[in-house]
Amino acid sequence: MQSEITVEILCDKDTLFKLLRDKGFKCMAKLIIDDYYYTHVDLEADFRELVSNSFLVRCLRCADFKSKNKSINYTRLTYKKKEFDLDNKVISEKKIATDIADVGVANSILQTAGLTNWCTKNANGYGFIRGKQYILVQEVEDLGLFMEVEQFDYQKGDEDEILDELVEFVNELEIPISSNFHESIAYRLHLKKNKHLEFGFRPTIV
Repeated sequence: MQSEITVEILCDKDTLFKLLRDKGFKCMAKLIIDDYYYTHVDLEADFRELVSNSFLVRCLRCADFKSKNKSINYTRLTYKKKEFDLDNKVISEKKIATDIADVGVANSILQTAGLTNWCTKNANGYGFIRGKQYILVQEVEDLGLFMEVEQFDYQKGDEDEILDELVEFVNELEIPISSNFHESIAYRLHLKKNKHLEFGFRPTIV
């Protein structure tokens, strides 16, 4: 199991990137991420049931700024086995994944099998690195900016300790963020599309 946190960013991209650079981070890669979430459960299901009974088809293209040999291009079928706390927040997850040849064929198979594509997420990703610390910023279409931080290789201890350290790490960056460190981007998109709930940072226009 690997712990991670995901938090919404409450400023624009230029401001965020400047704040990260001021803290010593360098942008080392740009990613294009297309995610397709499928489930067999009713879309009226609650968050825990929906995300626990979903498959993800991810098409990812990553351009490494320093080395073309480190660039990545793959399509992958993934199931994420999530662990929840008493408040139904995701505290860790184990990913089971396999590469597939064609995203269109994979989507067609799952739809033909009767699964529902309950969320499609299109995002630009930006990978920032500082020493052994890595941050992924996702600019999600129709939603906004999010930061994902996975457990660092050097972290030791139980899940609660690691999560507390990750939260402290993000808070020390002094970036405007929301109070929820366990955002589900896919579920937020689902609520916006199917429940017509509005989310996202909206700068004040004077």
